Amino acid sequence: MMTEDKTATMSNRPVVTIKLATTSDELLQCYMLRAAVFMGEQHCPYWEEFDGNDYTASHLMLYVDGEPAASMRVRWFASFAKLERAIILKRYRSFGLFIPFVDWAREFCRKKGYSKAYLHAQHRLWPIFERMGFRKVDDRVFHFSDHEYGAFVCDLDVDEKTMPTVFTDPMVLNRPEDRLEMPGILEDSMERGASNPHAEWTERRAATHIIAYVGDEPAGTLRVRWFQSFAMPERLAVIQRFRGHNIGQLLLERARKLAESRGCNMLYAQVLPADVKYWEKQGWRRLVAEDASSGDKRIVAVVRAVDPSKPLPEVEAPESVVLRREGQLDATGLPLGTASN
Repeated sequence: MMTEDKTATMSNRPVVTIKLATTSDELLQCYMLRAAVFMGEQHCPYWEEFDGNDYTASHLMLYVDGEPAASMRVRWFASFAKLERAIILKRYRSFGLFIPFVDWAREFCRKKGYSKAYLHAQHRLWPIFERMGFRKVDDRVFHFSDHEYGAFVCDLDVDEKTMPTVFTDPMVLNRPEDRLEMPGILEDSMERGASNPHAEWTERRAATHIIAYVGDEPAGTLRVRWFQSFAMPERLAVIQRFRGHNIGQLLLERARKLAESRGCNMLYAQVLPADVKYWEKQGWRRLVAEDASSGDKRIVAVVRAVDPSKPLPEVEAPESVVLRREGQLDATGLPLGTASN
């Protein structure tokens, strides 16, 4: 588990915990900390601090004795992870937390398969980042929100044998992103089979959420998670009364364009056997070569190239696995409308 606890026996040292923000409360704590530091201390305008990228990123939280003390945002691009919005609340800055927090963030990125961590550092912090192994990308000095910045990058030692790829066990890719090495709740759910297909799940926010609207009414949604070598659309859902008008296709196409804008080359998804033909009509192909029609509880891994002019090579895939059945979708998707982030 990547949560870090520092407990000193027979002393008054505080307990420090670092984790991925996975609930609405934890996200609000991130925003509160950033408002206190960037808006309160550094006088950053609200619309510059909350810039529209919060719901397309992962957020990290650091706690001191259970109290929110620091936060950081991580955004995912095809060849690097970008660390940003790192702050520590003023009363905790003498605790020596900044370097361990950045190191935790780098390890988080490394375990997701990213070989480079990139950031924009305020001029006064350049010596600290250089001591931590970051190096300047170039000599440019740029400014925004009234501060001077430089671009820095560091290399991460990725283990190609353990980094997530499209051949990783599908259930590993379903785990909470800061605990990829530990079995997750969906693996526990496999024991139930398909007996409860409409159970609700706790939302995880380390992803991009795309919403389709008909007029002003939400009609469908798709979640996209980001890995170093691929993007993973999942949780495609359409409200029943809106099915039959290709909005599912609109959502998948918006996900493809978003992946293309981030430099991804491949999309990967897990679908039910009954839905494979629908995905194949959208340009996807199955990784699993075997017949996938052997029961409701199986899934099929499918992929497609982000750029249709650059088809993916033929590759073999891992075996499909047992998984709780999700609610089925129509073969055509949703009604006419616009898909927007």
